[in-house]
Amino acid sequence: MTAFVLYNLCLFASALLGFSRKFQKPVLWGAGIINLIIVTILWQKSENTRWFLKSAFGVELVIDELSRLFLLTLAVVWFAVAISLESKKQDGFFVFLLLLFLGAGNLLFISSDLFNLYVLLELLTILVFLLAGKTGETKPLWAGMKYLLLVASAMNLYLLGVGMVFLAEGSFRVSSITITGIPAGFLIAGLLGKTGLFLFSMWLVDLHSSVSSEVSALLSGIAVKTGLYALLRLRPALGNHFEVVPFFAVISAILGVIFAFHEKHYKRILAYSTLSQIGYILTAPETGIFYVFAHGVFKSWLFLGADLLPTHDTRALPQHRLPIVTWSLIALPALSIAGLPWTVGGFSKEMLIVGTAWWQRPILYGVSIGTAAVFAPFFFSLPRLEWGEIPKNILGHALLAFFTFFPLFGWGRKDLESTGILLLGVLVALLGARYRKPLPRVLERLENAALLYLILFALCVVMSACG
Repeated sequence: MTAFVLYNLCLFASALLGFSRKFQKPVLWGAGIINLIIVTILWQKSENTRWFLKSAFGVELVIDELSRLFLLTLAVVWFAVAISLESKKQDGFFVFLLLLFLGAGNLLFISSDLFNLYVLLELLTILVFLLAGKTGETKPLWAGMKYLLLVASAMNLYLLGVGMVFLAEGSFRVSSITITGIPAGFLIAGLLGKTGLFLFSMWLVDLHSSVSSEVSALLSGIAVKTGLYALLRLRPALGNHFEVVPFFAVISAILGVIFAFHEKHYKRILAYSTLSQIGYILTAPETGIFYVFAHGVFKSWLFLGADLLPTHDTRALPQHRLPIVTWSLIALPALSIAGLPWTVGGFSKEMLIVGTAWWQRPILYGVSIGTAAVFAPFFFSLPRLEWGEIPKNILGHALLAFFTFFPLFGWGRKDLESTGILLLGVLVALLGARYRKPLPRVLERLENAALLYLILFALCVVMSACG
């Protein structure tokens, strides 16, 4: 544990090398390779490691199954993004922020106390804002400001909950506290504002769709998972109070897929889908935990493919010429998120649905069909294909492809069921094509998103107090 913490402190120090154009490529590749090797070694170890300061504050770090899964997701997605940046000129400050993001993410995913979680979540919030607004363009800068205002407000509520818990328990250590009543509502609502759940996180679509493709991949693949990790880490301490989360998660899964189905802009489809997929994970957190990794891989892959397309209007894509390699880099992750058997997406969906309650299962089957319908045009509506050049960032795509199709294909048990859901999704896409019109975006306006969040926060507190 001490060695891993020291390694991440070295990452923070190495971030300064990003300001030198001479060292940008070596430091990005070096950090990505070393980090992936270290995390792979941790992944293969089955024993859990726990470390804490023996003081009243209870600072605690832990490497367990939950930590290893999030660390692996971060390592794969971050390295793929770093490789993809090689074909673009980046200034030193951007590389500096990217390396800080990796170190902060690693430390967050081994944190197991309320205050460490808060500090690192806030640090990552600031880093996301700086990465989003680095170009200086109006749209991503405003989207980043909206994100910063809403998430900072949510985290202030989380901090109030932390204070209440500390007054009652005298410790921040998640493993030694019980969170009940009103503080539970503050913590849950605060984290849901950062997690990327529909209604709670209406900042997400504008932010993910307006920034560069590499930053979008990092946001959807990792940034929304930071709040998710904190929520899952607190789950044992929350006890029955956590049951409010699957309720909101089901709503998010449904609304996210409906909005994604009616959208036509490529990156906004992916953003709405993220809202749905986070709800998908939180519906059954026990068995859906592996979906965190699956979503990080195929969603970041899809975002990295955005720059390869001649247009982001998905309905106009069939009218354009597209190199076969480029089309395959969009179609393959789309098939995985749609639930194709023998892929990481198909396997993880199969695992997730097994762990759902009886009333959730038909809903999630419907959401799975809807997700397949959303992404069916990505692989079913063929553009005019032609031979063309191989994209410059092909190595980043290759890394994500490996983790999409590697050894998991042998674990599936319901291939016919997954194939049936996929085909039903294609059928729904064909039948519903004429009805696909973008829905109103009124909930995404800052004042409406803030008001909606306050209402849901009050609802969370009331439900926790009554529970």
